[in-house]
Amino acid sequence: MSRCRRMLSVYVVALVCALGAIDAQSLGPKTAELRAPSGRRRTVAYRTDRAPVIDGRLDDEAWRGAPVAADFVQQSPDPGQPATQRTEVRVLLDRTALYVGMRLFDSAPDSIAAPLARRDYTGYSDWAQVVVDSYGDHRTAFRFAMNPSGVKRDSYISGDAEWTEDLGWDAVWEGAAARDSAGWTAEFRIPLSQLRFSPSRDSAGITWGIQFIRDLARRSERSMWAPIPPSSGRFVSLFGDLEGVHVEEAHRLMELTPYTLARGTTSGTNAGNPLARVRDGSVIGGADFKVAATSNVTITGTLNPDFGQVEADPSQVNLTGIETFFAERRPFFVEGADLFRYGLSSGDWAFGGEQLFYSRRIGRRPQGSLPDSAAFTDSPTATPIIGAAKVVGRSNGWLFGALSAVTGETRGRYLLSNGIARSQVIEPLTHYGVYRLARDFDQGNSSFGLVATATNRHISDSTASLFHSSAFAGGVEGRWRFGPARQFRLSGYVFGSRITGPPAAILATDTGITHLFQRPDAPYLRPEPGATSLSGVASEVRIERIDGPGPRYALSGHVVSSGFDINDLGFLNSSDVLSSVGHIGQDWYHETKFTRTHSLWVNAWSLWGTHGERRATGANLWTHVQFQNFWEIAGYTAYSLPGMSAALLRGGPAVRTSDSVHFSYHVNSDPRRAVSAGLQLSGRHSTADAGASATIAPMLTLRPSARLEVQVQPSSSWTRDLAQYVASPVNATGTHYLTGDLHQRTASLTARFSYAFTRALTLQGYAQPFVSAGYFSSIAEVVRPRSARQSDRVRPFSADGTRRSPDSTRLLLTSPGGTLTIGNPDFSVGDFNANMVLRWEYRPGSTVFMVWNQGQSTQAWDGNASLSRLSNALWTSPATTVFLVKWSHYLGR
Repeated sequence: MSRCRRMLSVYVVALVCALGAIDAQSLGPKTAELRAPSGRRRTVAYRTDRAPVIDGRLDDEAWRGAPVAADFVQQSPDPGQPATQRTEVRVLLDRTALYVGMRLFDSAPDSIAAPLARRDYTGYSDWAQVVVDSYGDHRTAFRFAMNPSGVKRDSYISGDAEWTEDLGWDAVWEGAAARDSAGWTAEFRIPLSQLRFSPSRDSAGITWGIQFIRDLARRSERSMWAPIPPSSGRFVSLFGDLEGVHVEEAHRLMELTPYTLARGTTSGTNAGNPLARVRDGSVIGGADFKVAATSNVTITGTLNPDFGQVEADPSQVNLTGIETFFAERRPFFVEGADLFRYGLSSGDWAFGGEQLFYSRRIGRRPQGSLPDSAAFTDSPTATPIIGAAKVVGRSNGWLFGALSAVTGETRGRYLLSNGIARSQVIEPLTHYGVYRLARDFDQGNSSFGLVATATNRHISDSTASLFHSSAFAGGVEGRWRFGPARQFRLSGYVFGSRITGPPAAILATDTGITHLFQRPDAPYLRPEPGATSLSGVASEVRIERIDGPGPRYALSGHVVSSGFDINDLGFLNSSDVLSSVGHIGQDWYHETKFTRTHSLWVNAWSLWGTHGERRATGANLWTHVQFQNFWEIAGYTAYSLPGMSAALLRGGPAVRTSDSVHFSYHVNSDPRRAVSAGLQLSGRHSTADAGASATIAPMLTLRPSARLEVQVQPSSSWTRDLAQYVASPVNATGTHYLTGDLHQRTASLTARFSYAFTRALTLQGYAQPFVSAGYFSSIAEVVRPRSARQSDRVRPFSADGTRRSPDSTRLLLTSPGGTLTIGNPDFSVGDFNANMVLRWEYRPGSTVFMVWNQGQSTQAWDGNASLSRLSNALWTSPATTVFLVKWSHYLGR
């Protein structure tokens, strides 16, 4: 304990020293920070009855009478200085649309970066951007961007923070760009039906927030019409004003996009399975719709959606027992996700992406399983979504939203050895709901609200007794900005949860990896046989300095009771925890002799059980530097104190973990070049038990032309874990918890390319072969889980006492307590996923997708297999190939 205290003291001293260094700004020049102007910039929406032609040339008569917004100010690399290239902006308005014309002068027009790419491209390019706060709430805005080749990008911004950009939001708008000897021009037509606002009540009109942004790629320069300091924690609230917006009535948005999809599948893995087809084909239909019920309320929905064009999740081997978090990729759930997203912990980067709503639960892989006695099985890989809808609105400081989705009953088929065919429910008919209501105060700087989620299942089959019949979660949340210039923010929430269901379902939850009520060393945690419900609470309080010059810092406390569970519609790693997270640091944006920007942050965290069991405590030093040649390096070095892992033995006693040092750094070359490279290095080392891991992942990006971009990233890793969980076999003497000395090697290659035939016709490709093999050099039984040394925690089985079954699928372990039989823990796995997507937007909002997808996999109980031999086995394994064509047609006004 004294050693732990000494280590903590060292980190406290380091934290204080870092604060002093940052306050003194000893790592950067003492240059005055740009402050937001006291008065907002203003321009006028010039009323016109003759709409300009959207051709990228600003030669229409209407543009000549419009006021000019100019005098852009750099946000980077020289904050507060005038932009190096002049930009002029004019704004027009008629009864149907907002028009923006931007003249972007350039003294080196041959150096303009203008790649052709798919819509929502975020790579290396010059950009002209228009960002509109039509709600006038100083928190949300609609972004419309265009590059010199006319490539469009649009997004929705929430929370008064630019990093919340939601690229899943797609509007139907027009834009064109043109280049000439003076630079280039961009012309935008944004239909009023795509914006949300209140109609003007008098002849003077209303005022919207607006921002114009220019990105000059070759200098990595961003300039803005309304200056925003890079150190500011705000974005939308610092926009300028667009005055004279006179719209007598809101334009009601009505959009319908029906689709038809034809799919053909060939599966080599189904050969010999009488329940499955080697070749299969289908034609289905569905529709997406969007309706503005009022000027501030939008209803978005989808019927029988299909997301066959979405890229597959990356392959991995998860040996932790804790669920892997995958990012959402489906367009319907990505768009507008900010309103329903609510993180449970400010320390997501330390403890995982826990959140109240995890949309990947909707349409997930069926949770049920078929009997082990089945000779053949056939189960869908995803639960079908019958329909889903979202309602979002804002009015007079109120924000409200609701999401509702229904997934159909899913049955798996199986064939018994006697030839009898049967089926059973592997996912019941389910309704999911997410609801949010909030009230903004002080021009959006503070708010208070309610959040809730609900899951209801229709359990009509006795085989579905392992499903919860209902699950509810939610409570109150709020934030308050205070202090000089609103530099500080206090936020927090109090949530509760309750699940109900058959006793078997509740018992499975009690003993699952999230709760582990059966732990023998935690008498306060006990599963209740026969219980039909489980309830709990969670809460967090966070205070932080988020704005202004000088260092920023934050401190938060988080608690989750043992009965709190949200995994029916949320994402929770573990209950029964107390955690605290703190950070302090600063970003310097002014150039020095060697650097363009540099950052230094110190982070610290601690995780405990609610009854005082320390599980994890650590700190890291994170830094980022961009050099004058545009190379950059970023990463962290961290130290973790010894702790107690409650989940390592999957329900066994908590096991002491050793202290460790881990690091992760990446180096990237100049991204402006046609050929750029990067290198990711990460690793971990435990001084107490010699456990270690290392990963190296170089990356190469090629842009041989303005139309083509190729990225290749191989990865290789090695892991040695002396305490990897193996099994918990039971014999006459009780339950035995086994771990092993794991040696694992993993290799993968991720390749992507994108080719643009035109702005509307693009081809994208993705491929990832992945292989991993692991073997256990020894197996041991955990006998003293809380001992300080790994060698004292376990009792190894002797080589003579370890035998393999003839088919290598099982291990027979002999000990003084008797013989134990477990599955062979050695493994070798391989996956290959590839797809190509041809996308043609033949008119705004209407698309045709042609998709080819192939997947292969292999596995064996040979942990000593070489990665090259495993790769050969992967290439010769049966493949599943899918080809589909999806046509959708936009109908709207």
